[in-house]
Amino acid sequence: MWLLLTLLACPKPADSVQGAASAPSGEAAPLADKRPTDLTIHGETRTDEWYWLRDDERSDPEILEVLETENAWTAAQTAHLDPVRQQLYDEMVATLPVEDRYGHRRIGDREYWEWLPEGHDQPLLRTKHLQAASAVPETLLDAGPLAEGLDYFSLDEWAPSPDAHKLAYAVDTDGSYLHTVTITNELSDVTEVLEGHYEGLAWSADSSALFYTAVDEQYRPWQLKKHVLGTDPATDIVMVQEDDDRFELYAHTSSSGRYLVITLDSSVTAERRTLDLHDNDATVEVVWPREQGVQYQITHVPGATVAEDRLWVITNQDAPNYKLGNVPDADRGAWSQVLGEDAEVSLSGIDAVNGQIVLYERSGGNEQIRILDTAQGTERRLGFPDAAYDLQPLHQHYAGHSVRYGYSSWLDGGSIVDAPLGKGEAATIASSPLRGFDRSDYVLERVQAKATDGVAIPITVARGTDAALDGTAPIFLTGYAAYGSTWGLEFDEGYLPLLERGVVVARCHGRGGGELGPTWHDGGSMMTKKTSFTDFVACAEALVEQKYGSSDRLVFHGLSAGGLLMGAVANLRPDLPVAIVAEVPFVDVVTTMLDETIPLTAIEWEEWGNPNESAAYVYMRDYSPYDNVAAVDYPHMLIRGGLNDTSVGYWEPTKWAQRLRDRRTDDGQTLLRVDLAGGHGGSSGRYGYAKDQAWTMAWVLERMDALE
Repeated sequence: MWLLLTLLACPKPADSVQGAASAPSGEAAPLADKRPTDLTIHGETRTDEWYWLRDDERSDPEILEVLETENAWTAAQTAHLDPVRQQLYDEMVATLPVEDRYGHRRIGDREYWEWLPEGHDQPLLRTKHLQAASAVPETLLDAGPLAEGLDYFSLDEWAPSPDAHKLAYAVDTDGSYLHTVTITNELSDVTEVLEGHYEGLAWSADSSALFYTAVDEQYRPWQLKKHVLGTDPATDIVMVQEDDDRFELYAHTSSSGRYLVITLDSSVTAERRTLDLHDNDATVEVVWPREQGVQYQITHVPGATVAEDRLWVITNQDAPNYKLGNVPDADRGAWSQVLGEDAEVSLSGIDAVNGQIVLYERSGGNEQIRILDTAQGTERRLGFPDAAYDLQPLHQHYAGHSVRYGYSSWLDGGSIVDAPLGKGEAATIASSPLRGFDRSDYVLERVQAKATDGVAIPITVARGTDAALDGTAPIFLTGYAAYGSTWGLEFDEGYLPLLERGVVVARCHGRGGGELGPTWHDGGSMMTKKTSFTDFVACAEALVEQKYGSSDRLVFHGLSAGGLLMGAVANLRPDLPVAIVAEVPFVDVVTTMLDETIPLTAIEWEEWGNPNESAAYVYMRDYSPYDNVAAVDYPHMLIRGGLNDTSVGYWEPTKWAQRLRDRRTDDGQTLLRVDLAGGHGGSSGRYGYAKDQAWTMAWVLERMDALE
């Protein structure tokens, strides 16, 4: 299991999906009733036969029966794979590390981390005093008992207080990303509970108050609240409220510990505000007022005196790849530039440790870390061993002497590393070595495809070292290509059974993602979104042309916005893959983006476009997967959804499966599996993830004729 806190959860294991046990395999495939609804805009009418399957309350018995019938049908159609699933699950569990430690952070004179011993599905929160030579780890929280009896449980966030006597932790029990926050105090028996938290917990410096975020009716994080311990949560003070539907609000403590940094972000515009955590009467201050299209990030660097404090800033103002500068904390308009824009390297994040500036960068399709010693005028970049990898900034201890980060790749179970600010070797403080897995048996490399306009598209490829490049191997090609994200290069135990059976695992880094910086994202978003689809097709064709594998054994996979990619490619080139896996797929683009009552719609307009505008409507309608299902032969389709999904409504994958099944002209499979207890992130728990991956990968291996 990937060691880092940012591990994306995946859908529930087969035995947790309700209604998956009864449909005889000989029965005809289910098809929900057609109840046509006409949707008219810009003088054009689209007819949606399954619009009625949407239920915001997620409790309509008729709709739940449809979902249960689908789950039962899918279970019956794939029941013969159960022995294979068990085999794959056993293989993955046998490879997992004996234990995982992750989330390490230092607060004051204590270290905190999550610990997953072998056999535990949920973590324990541990702490150790760093100044006492004989100190032994203590357990602050065991999530196992909290999860008992629940179909879904995820410990998503925790925050020890500065005085080390209190703990706030947030749990999600239905996959909706909404949390219940519990505050415990070892000095008293009083436990306090806050409901409706989204993401972001921070303490005041004197440990008397907790700051947290809350959502509006569309599940958009829009308020920063302050809870004073011992008071009624109903009286919690709203410190910031964001009324612009395009923006989301989050908060975190600066590495210096001085400020609560409030982030207000739309897809293309940013604003930062600060609150002095050492002053209980402090008011929120704006760093720079928002300006459409201007984004920036900040970190606080204390000076010898408060008057010498500075905010270091990266911004894309007049610099698409971002530039670096700083401002006096007391005069936030007095910009001093330190580094100008680099056309080959984009800046994606900033932090500070002991007066030195830590820059997170993207170059050549990979993430990097650069450390600037501004006092000495020197800099250095850290090196990493793999051709492609996932790099995660972690909580920095400002008074320390090292930069902490998480590292993982498809061939590396993951580690947490402290790299010294100056010279010296990096120290691994926690790692997850894989058992029975020899990475020398495999190669991880970068190759390229040529897009339709001649642009080189990076592809990450993992394969057996002794695999013959003769064009016969099966290929598992994944993609995302949205939001400027570089998601997808962390370790995933689900890939191991594929690699061990001779499958080539690959990822297309098409435009729309952020692998090559902001302009790479811009090249596959809004009115250039179709480029993401043709880039993916180019990657698939390049792998076949370069003899990595066979088009007859080619399977595609995408999740969320990657599910949109899968749906668009299925319509664009249904002849190309033998099968497609689409998880929580965003496929009903036009209808969803026209409905402002659906969570996060307005926020998404700056990524996909606003179909209330005629030109955007026409462009989106022309690629929307649901609107473009045709009477053609399609690949085998495995579609996944989550009933409690607040990002992609369960009705999108459900409607898409009906229309595909109704219109396709071949006898290929269209399977739908909706997790009735989970949401967008899907499953929780260490072993649940392995079970779920085994469930999906057994179907994938069968489709590519690679079960042996």
